[in-house]
Amino acid sequence: MAENPPASSSSGATSNPDDLVGTILAGRYRIERRLGSGGMGAVYLGEHLRMGRRDAIKVMRGDMAREEEAIARFTRGARAVARIQHPNVCQVYDFGEAEAGILFLAMEYIDGPAFSQLLADEGRLKPERAIRFIRQVGEALHAAHEMGIIHRDLKPDNLMVARGRDGSEQLKVVDFDIARGTEVEGAGVTRQGFVVGTPEYMSPEQLTGDTLDARSDVYSLALVLFRALAGRLPFEGSTAQELMMQRLSVAPLRLSQAAPGRTFPPGLEDVVHAALAKLPEERPVSAREFVEQVAACEQRPA
Repeated sequence: MAENPPASSSSGATSNPDDLVGTILAGRYRIERRLGSGGMGAVYLGEHLRMGRRDAIKVMRGDMAREEEAIARFTRGARAVARIQHPNVCQVYDFGEAEAGILFLAMEYIDGPAFSQLLADEGRLKPERAIRFIRQVGEALHAAHEMGIIHRDLKPDNLMVARGRDGSEQLKVVDFDIARGTEVEGAGVTRQGFVVGTPEYMSPEQLTGDTLDARSDVYSLALVLFRALAGRLPFEGSTAQELMMQRLSVAPLRLSQAAPGRTFPPGLEDVVHAALAKLPEERPVSAREFVEQVAACEQRPA
């Protein structure tokens, strides 16, 4: 493996930050292929030239790299996730500005599917498996919340399935790009007035632009668990706008209504329903409290 980039067009900066395949980024990452893309930019598979480590390289989209709000969000997310030390949070290795003003984030490469793909393939999960996954995510969120960091976009797309050498499954939380501290007012809306996050998994207070705390992520986590158990979300609507309005005006379905005939651990339906309360003060106060309540249901006799 060459440690110095070759003197070719692939070794220098690219004028198009939206197409980096074949280039050397920041003088130390060989970009191999695109892994995916999202609202903030693209994610590539890259190899660190000196360490030989394969990283996931997130690069801010070219047009967004000229917007102060987007740059602030990207930078804030990088700094936030770098502070969180937890086995279920995707680790950040590097962050900086490369050639031509390209902002990038190098993080742990997880060679596994997104949780959304797992759910798409399997429809719904057995309760014990779903609960095991949610406990991992809940503990990761709790670690972030203790540092004053709210994820604000928790959803199956932002959970990656990693496998240990023994074949065990582990979820890793990614994309803290829009993470903010609890002290920020109106944390669900940018200065330009756009709601930040994914409507299908947003809390009611996020949709209305109110101040957020850990209980907003608890709501989203409960939605992820509901989707994993029932194979669907507890609201019905053909558009994102309809789902948003239902979140604010309609009571969510209970698990037994969304998945009739399925058997769940005693009390689990009530725990999930409480975490989906419209008012934050009616939900568990922390992600840890929620997952402990969920885990306790497994211990109860049927």
